[in-house]
Amino acid sequence: MNSLQYWVLVTLLNVTTVFAFSPGSTSPCPDSTTAEIYFDNDDNTSDAEHDKRRHQLSEGVGIALSGGGTRAVALSEGQLAMFMQKEKYRQQITRVSATSGGAWAIVPYYMLEAEKQKVFLGHTAAELEQLYWGSPDDESRYNIAWMNPARLASVPQRLSYYSAGLSFFLSWHYPFILPGFQGWRNLLADATLEPYHLERDTPYNPEQLSGKTNNTELIVNAYLKGKQGEKIPFQMTPDRVGGTRTQFQEADYAVAPCGFNRTPLSSKISCYGQHCRVSLKLGKGLTVSEVMATTGANYVDKLPYSLFPPKFTYLEPDRKKKTVKADSRIFADSGNEDFVSIMPLLHRGQKKIIAFINTAVPLKQGTSGVIGMEKVIPSYFGVIPDESAEMTDYSKYKEDSSLDKKDCTTLSSRNKVFDSSHFRELANALWQAKTNGTPIVYRQNNLTILKNSCYGISGGETVDMFWVYNDLPKNWFDHLQPSLKEKISGNKDFDSFPMYDFTKLFLSPQVANMMSALAKWTIENSGHQWGEFFRKE
Repeated sequence: MNSLQYWVLVTLLNVTTVFAFSPGSTSPCPDSTTAEIYFDNDDNTSDAEHDKRRHQLSEGVGIALSGGGTRAVALSEGQLAMFMQKEKYRQQITRVSATSGGAWAIVPYYMLEAEKQKVFLGHTAAELEQLYWGSPDDESRYNIAWMNPARLASVPQRLSYYSAGLSFFLSWHYPFILPGFQGWRNLLADATLEPYHLERDTPYNPEQLSGKTNNTELIVNAYLKGKQGEKIPFQMTPDRVGGTRTQFQEADYAVAPCGFNRTPLSSKISCYGQHCRVSLKLGKGLTVSEVMATTGANYVDKLPYSLFPPKFTYLEPDRKKKTVKADSRIFADSGNEDFVSIMPLLHRGQKKIIAFINTAVPLKQGTSGVIGMEKVIPSYFGVIPDESAEMTDYSKYKEDSSLDKKDCTTLSSRNKVFDSSHFRELANALWQAKTNGTPIVYRQNNLTILKNSCYGISGGETVDMFWVYNDLPKNWFDHLQPSLKEKISGNKDFDSFPMYDFTKLFLSPQVANMMSALAKWTIENSGHQWGEFFRKE
């Protein structure tokens, strides 16, 4: 047999093995040319082990990390440190759902080994009274002017609005102009992966995220731009990448990450039950840097950056015809829709959720008593958002009963998953906490989840929600040493603390340290509530 005949035979074997797979196979990509497609991403299936694991994960606590760029990164460091560094909490956290800046924090964390994770998140106490502003060369953990480069809070010092904008037009890694999305991906990797000795092209799969020691499910959120321009919820987990069954009738399936962004070798697929297998041309699949750059692609509606959206080859299977085709599709940041990342957790039936609202919108009270806040929060209750608190009362979105489908283009319709009667209670509690100078947190028990076809949520179950809102409690700086308080009050970098716009990517060590400290203080000083929340039923 000559070399040409040998390679022809190898190619034929690789293709034909696609159609002779064992139903019991568990590998999502059993070899370099095949991948699994899953049609059971949304409800109970014949896969008993898969269903059992989903149920077990739902019984634990789910963490929802909102978007917010580097603001969310700095806050997430403190929030994660207080829960992931403490065994009594960490073992009960079964899912983490994150968007944009929240994902920039949690993905690298799960890639690190246990000892490096501890350094990455820093100390587990706020210790406000011991903080001081010293020399940048003074390597004390209490010196807010010094930042350990191995910490997560050092990420905001490696990014800026200027470098982000420039990354689309000029690449420092390769000698060419207009790298587009790849330039953005490289910039983020330089800030969030490389400094921690993590490879930008690391495959996005469970083996590479070894830090998930208690088998936690990680969900990174984005949206798929539909063929009619719709924003279709899209989830990226290390096991499956795709959507779920919604009224959009697109992306109601998932593919293994190793099969994502690859072209089919054949238009035929072989199916067994809820699974199919597709033959693919060689490719690397989805990488961690692509995941973080896609969930952070909030620029897709803004010229000229909208010229460079994340685009990937996306499989479009037809299970009835047992065929598949592929198309180049646009993906982007879903922060303008499910900013707090709670929808994937509710879809999976999570019983308890801690929602970290790392927003740039401060709580404010209008003359009529209405509380203005981050627009996504009232939308979860079907209340029309009013961030400026100018309305005279909370207005509910009125569904059009003549429509066959839910309105998924209007935020307060798209996101409604709780009854509107529960919103006033939450708004008043958060505002009272801010004015009292206490941690801005509030727990709502046994909220009934409403059916939501925009996210494929069946509804009918209940959930305990613990809301944690990023804002500055009254007189919070009084907890600091007088000398530090004085220095902060005269520094313009703190004028907007902690409500920095997502476009302000650069945060000084002083600001990032204080953001992390605020997050730790919030959890530390509401500690009496956490023991009960984490207590197993």
